[in-house]
This record gives sequence, C-alpha cells and structure tokens, in this order.
Amino acid sequence: MAAVYAIRFKMNSTLRSLASDIADDRDDLTKDNKVDYAVCYGEFMYKAGSWNYARRVVCKVEKPTDQMTYMYTFIVTNMDLSPEDIIRFYCNCGRMEDYIKE
Repeated sequence: MAAVYAIRFKMNSTLRSLASDIADDRDDLTKDNKVDYAVCYGEFMYKAGSWNYARRVVCKVEKPTDQMTYMYTFIVTNMDLSPEDIIRFYCNCGRMEDYIKE
C-alpha cells in the first residue's frame, strides 16, 4: 500500500500557466467587484523534470480583500479528496505543527 501524501509545491511559471483556467474562474467572480475576497479551487496533472510520471496537483487561487495581486497555493498529492478538502487538510496540518511548537 502506497503512502498518502500532500506536499506544498513552490509556484513556478509552468504551474501558474497550468492554473490559468482556475485564475479565469476567479476573474469571473471578481469582474463586478475588484475589492472583495474571492477564491477558486482546481486541479491538473503535472510532471516535474525529475519525476518519473505526472502527479495530481491541486490549486487554490485567492484574491485577498483590497489587494490587486493574487495568491496561489499548489499541493502535489495522491489523495482522493476534492481540491478544497486537500487544501483544508494541508492547512490544518500546518496549524497542528504550530500547536506542537508551543
């Protein structure tokens, strides 16, 4: 049985390009109101140069309130959850690590 993983992946130009459809969805949400918070989730397959095969990458594209720039979160995973649930799972793991540090 293979280990289950969810690992944050640093943004690069290829990932950003692959997430362009997700960013377009976000733009549709904010076309009438450019100041409010908006977030979209999606996924795609990606093969980094050192990988033997393509892997699932989930993405969160977020526009914070009153900001013009967008934030991207990429998680490479083999989990079967929805993109939103994988992002939530990953963020909750980080929160638990913060509690452990305290």
